[in-house]
Amino acid sequence: MTVALNRVFIFDYGALIALIKIDVETKKVLIYTKLTDSELIRSMEVVARLIHRYRGQKTFKFERFIGIFGENYIVIGKLRELRLAAPGFGFLLKLLQKIDSLGPAPIDMVIKYAIKVFPQDYEIEHVEPKRELKEKPIAQKIQLKVSS
Repeated sequence: MTVALNRVFIFDYGALIALIKIDVETKKVLIYTKLTDSELIRSMEVVARLIHRYRGQKTFKFERFIGIFGENYIVIGKLRELRLAAPGFGFLLKLLQKIDSLGPAPIDMVIKYAIKVFPQDYEIEHVEPKRELKEKPIAQKIQLKVSS
């Protein structure tokens, strides 16, 4: 099975919950679930724009990105090559059916189900990006304003 995508984005109807990077040459899948406050806010904007722009549609395609709206989740894939759109949609549909069957669920559970659609010979790694916090998390900002 050839994976037609090099990136998969899993959103709930609020924000991005996971970014999955796929390297078909090394057969490696990297999963990112920790987002900074600004990334989380930007992803909320993406969800709002997608819902507004593709209202009433189940699938969408723009440039090298393809996506499907599910009952509980939105999955978007970045195609490795434009000619791979059909297998890309097939992969995303399989992924969406797996995770949508959960209903609203914790991120760890969604990831556990999502990785089941990848070929068994792929190495799966959950990555926590090393970031220096340039700004205080929103929760700390709110707490500081309330206590001041």
